[in-house]
Amino acid sequence: MPARSPTRSRVRSATRSRNRPSPIGATPDPDRLREGFERRAADLAAAARRVRTGADVEAIHDLRVAARRMAAALRVWRDLIPARVRRDASRSLRRLRRRLGPARELEVHVALTESHLPAQGPAGRGAERPLVEVVLERLRERLARRRRSAMKRVSPRRLRRLLRPLEVAGSGIGEQLRQRPGTGVDAVAAERRIAERGTASLRDAVERPDDESLHQARIRIKRWRYALECLAEAIPDGPWRPVEPLRELQGALGNIHDRALLTQVFARHAFDPMPSGDRAQLHALIGALVGERERALRKFQRLAAAEIGVAGGGGGSEPVPEPPSGGPEASGPSTTTAHAAGAPLSPSPSVDVPASDIPPAPEAAADVSEERWGRIASWLEHSAGRD
Repeated sequence: MPARSPTRSRVRSATRSRNRPSPIGATPDPDRLREGFERRAADLAAAARRVRTGADVEAIHDLRVAARRMAAALRVWRDLIPARVRRDASRSLRRLRRRLGPARELEVHVALTESHLPAQGPAGRGAERPLVEVVLERLRERLARRRRSAMKRVSPRRLRRLLRPLEVAGSGIGEQLRQRPGTGVDAVAAERRIAERGTASLRDAVERPDDESLHQARIRIKRWRYALECLAEAIPDGPWRPVEPLRELQGALGNIHDRALLTQVFARHAFDPMPSGDRAQLHALIGALVGERERALRKFQRLAAAEIGVAGGGGGSEPVPEPPSGGPEASGPSTTTAHAAGAPLSPSPSVDVPASDIPPAPEAAADVSEERWGRIASWLEHSAGRD
């Protein structure tokens, strides 16, 4: 039997999409869709120009957000955009976002570290600076280099190349929607697929809160939120769920991620020889970061439990239970750090943990993360008496 022609298959799919009624009782507005697409492209260009000036500390963050929002529009309304144009635009946006990622990470590291340093006067002549301040200075130097690199990434020539496929996609998207009003059905289906993946990632992160699971949940929650924004923009009367709970989840996961990465930066120096004053300052900084990560994790678990219960209400899924009495909410100071960081409660010379309280070993993908957080927790427990 001869294979079906791809072109003929696409035509039949387009015909079915055109003739299908909308399951949401409303159809996308072509003008609103076009205006929203143009606004996203304008926001992207404006943020890129701010990055190029090098004077706006939020410019890199705003540019990465604008790139994600534009990528979400390309994903949700993919059937209205020529395939090659969509692929080129999506690839360029993804490359830009990833190239700017290290700079944004350093911006967060510098801001967090500065917020945890006590106010001090300038060091005396010939006095050695504390280790934390030395590391902070290195972070600032790396950030300056990354920002200069980011400025080159959005040069006028590169920005024109980035915007060209987006302009092509946006110029005909409203007319394409008028010719194929049933595309709204496909857009809703795309959002539902993204929502299913987001709910699954939330469930996985609640059951196994290691660094990788939490990071994946953060990525998928962003995609879910931006997809909902795309639909609400073109179909304002649709029965969309509110995005505020997803924004709160994203914020909690971002706080977990930022504190985890910065803790690892300073934990690399935990066993270096240093004066007792430096060690005390390093201990205080790491302890504060781990405590903030713990609180953000508890907040995430509460928000995720509520979200999974709402999202799974029609599918028969059970809500995530509250943490048990031995969980992070009730753990003592000797065990809270490791448990909140996603590490198993393992016995140590100063911590007596019953074998029944030790959870089973997770999958191999989480081993490295848990071992790292276990070492940090152990160091926090014992480092106070080292000097």
